[in-house]
Parts: sequence; C-alpha cells; structure tokens
Amino acid sequence: ISVWAKEFPGDLIAGLDGAIYEPYRRRTVERVQTALKERGLYAGPVNGILDRPTMESIYTFQQATYSLPRCGVPTPNTRKLLVQGSHTDLPS
Repeated sequence: ISVWAKEFPGDLIAGLDGAIYEPYRRRTVERVQTALKERGLYAGPVNGILDRPTMESIYTFQQATYSLPRCGVPTPNTRKLLVQGSHTDLPS
C-alpha cells in the first residue's frame, strides 16, 4: 500500500486512521523524521517522504502522548509536541 507518492504532488494522503489529509512539505517531514529518530522511534532514512514506516513511527508517538489523534500524519499538534521534551523520549 502506498500512502504517499512523490510523483503526484498535491494529492491527498490517507492517514492510518482512514481519514484523508493534505500532503506535507518535504522539509516538514524531514524535521519530523529527525525528531522521531532522536527519540529512538524511527530507524529509517531522513528523506522527507511520508511513507509507511514514517507514519507508523508518528502513530507510535501519537499513541504515547494520549492527547493527540492517532492518525500517523504529522499534524501541527504532533509537530509541536515532537519539538518539546516529552515522556516519550527514550533514555540515552
């Protein structure tokens, strides 16, 4: 299942919750991937592509916060909590 196709910019993306979302800029996804990687929640490449592994990592973060919708997309509130310290940070 392809959740994002870079060949079709502007197309909508399907969240893991089944809802439809506007696409996110490559730089936004790169920042999210970097933040998730720093928390030990993402092991993939920082490439700006909102693919299945990235969405599953976002979903895991959203699940751990209890206050975010569980959709697997980098919503504004998800991004805000990612840049703040969080109980989801793994010990070094």
